[in-house]
Amino acid sequence: VEPPGLTPGRASIAAALLVGCVPVLFAPEQDALWPLHWGGWRGESRVMLDAERAIADPGYVTRTLAAIPERALGDLRATIAVHSGKFAYARTDTPGDALHVLLRGLVRGAERA
Repeated sequence: VEPPGLTPGRASIAAALLVGCVPVLFAPEQDALWPLHWGGWRGESRVMLDAERAIADPGYVTRTLAAIPERALGDLRATIAVHSGKFAYARTDTPGDALHVLLRGLVRGAERA
């Protein structure tokens, strides 16, 4: 469970993805985090809940998460398993790791400029 805190970004979101956990987010701003690493698969790898409702209704988070079908959780985890390496900085040259994602992003940005 990843409430935004002082800023929407939390290292624990990336850590959760790296170990195969489904992040539970509460702020729409969190959907803008790490566009190079998480951009194309974010919606298929996280759960977004309503922060105001979570504050107003103490049981909302538990009920909502418990109601997610096991198959849907499996689909979220499968997406994470395929893409989470985009958050990891490998010790060796590993295509698709975080460094490669950043470098590809820089190249694309330079080509557009």
